[in-house]
Amino acid sequence: MFLRQMEIVTDADKLKVEIEDTCRKYKSIKQWAYILHDKDETRPHYHIYLNFGNSSIDTAVVAGWFEIAENFIERVKGRKADALLYLTHANSKDKHQYSIDDVKASWDIVTEMKIAKVL
Repeated sequence: MFLRQMEIVTDADKLKVEIEDTCRKYKSIKQWAYILHDKDETRPHYHIYLNFGNSSIDTAVVAGWFEIAENFIERVKGRKADALLYLTHANSKDKHQYSIDDVKASWDIVTEMKIAKVL
């Protein structure tokens, strides 16, 4: 499946690559953001947001980059801002609320979320 933006959700112990190194290695990744969810009532897991700008990338290729099964890659549901909000659970009040400071990103997502009027 070819997508312009996607989210990877995978258990922390299953991810064998360094997220930032992998994101920086592939120039087709225009923006990236991630967080470790380790305070939920589930196993510790990463949420990784990837944006490819005007290009679409095959999820099978991205799965290879991150050394994960393709089924851990999902289409972003809703707007980009919705995906970014979910990194901190800001749009899921029944879940642990992570700080925006826990999110690692390649750009200023706080400003973008303020412009989108979601913070």
